[in-house]
Amino acid sequence: MDDRQKIDEEVKASSFDSEKSGEEQTFENTEEPVEGLQNQHDNGSNPAEERDTKAKEANKNNNSSMNNNELSKKLEQLETERLTLQEKIAVLEQQHRELEEFLLKMKHEFALAKEALKRDQEKKERLLAESMARDLFPILDTLDHALEHDDENNGLRLIRSQLVSVLEKYGVVEVGKEGEVFDPNWHEFLGYAEGPENKIIKVVRKGYKIGDTLLRPALVIIGQPSSC
Repeated sequence: MDDRQKIDEEVKASSFDSEKSGEEQTFENTEEPVEGLQNQHDNGSNPAEERDTKAKEANKNNNSSMNNNELSKKLEQLETERLTLQEKIAVLEQQHRELEEFLLKMKHEFALAKEALKRDQEKKERLLAESMARDLFPILDTLDHALEHDDENNGLRLIRSQLVSVLEKYGVVEVGKEGEVFDPNWHEFLGYAEGPENKIIKVVRKGYKIGDTLLRPALVIIGQPSSC
């Protein structure tokens, strides 16, 4: 073998070794990611799962935040409704008090009106009784004079008794009877006669009253002790 052939063989051998060395290096480089993936697999981590987990956690946090916001809005709405109800209750309570005051006032006014109506009715009845009594006075006076001359006339006495009963029904009563103490509020003095001092000895004309109102005084003669 000559020198030229030796040189060609050495070049070929050198190229083969370089290619082999490059292939081994390439194989080693490709083994590292596999080894890394193997390590990741051995550690139990998965990028897809991690992304899914993070997405779920983010969604959960968003939902939690939305729920908190909705709860806050609901609480604010309930608080607003509570305040509104309190205001309505306060208004109703005020209206209730005003209604009670109004009813008490109306009740008082009704009682006053009823009392005034009662007094007015009583006044009308009294005026009617007074008018009727004054119309009957002359008749009673005539019967009294007739009975003075005919004391045993039972017919006249009965008529007079009936008329007096009618007057008494309307509250009209006689004033001035023999033996009573003279009272200038009810009696009118006509003169003296021998008898008990300041006592009515004789009733010349009967008087009448209705309640505390004098319709006409009784004309009387009062007693005076004997001068001897």
